[in-house]
Amino acid sequence: MRILLLEDDFALHKAIKATLAMGHHAVESFYDGLVALENSSIPFDLYVLDINVPNVSGLEITQKIKSFNPNAKIIIISAYNDIKTIKQAYGVGCDDYLKKPFDIEELLIKVQKLDIRSNENAIFITNDLKYDLSLKILLLDNIKVELTKKESIFIHLLLSNNNRCVPYERIIEAVYPNEPSDINALRSLVKRLRKKLPDDVIKTDIVGGYVLNCKV
Repeated sequence: MRILLLEDDFALHKAIKATLAMGHHAVESFYDGLVALENSSIPFDLYVLDINVPNVSGLEITQKIKSFNPNAKIIIISAYNDIKTIKQAYGVGCDDYLKKPFDIEELLIKVQKLDIRSNENAIFITNDLKYDLSLKILLLDNIKVELTKKESIFIHLLLSNNNRCVPYERIIEAVYPNEPSDINALRSLVKRLRKKLPDDVIKTDIVGGYVLNCKV
């Protein structure tokens, strides 16, 4: 996983970062809340945030992250153990809350749990592109790809066929039910969709149709 860590205690920061790295996670770490916030729009799989840090609190950052990426996974770590703060943390969107002091191994367990839960509900098309089965959305670098209704139907149809070519006629029937359409409309839809996705994900098959090129 790619993880953003925000912790201003030097010793704890160093210990967390080392432990996560040993678990084969890529960690970008920060001591200052404002600097972390400025970097939070970069796609991360998980955010590990302390509340009481300089300039911008972990709770404010959580709220900001959730405003542009509602599917972001966030663990709050804090010395605050009162129920009011814990409720506030979950209220702004954190997925888990870890009270200080804690065993670093406990944090790693929580990270692994979120990683497993995320992957169980997803079909990976590439390392960076996945389809969330529970939410029925496409995620690129864990950011939702905005699709029209017709684009969503098209993607779902290709995914349902497990790397097999879906003929043009079948796609047109599914994407344009009860409305006049033709191959040109379908090609225009695919052209728009390809601009939103990594190269070569949607391939044109020589037999006359499209296939989703799953690479993982």
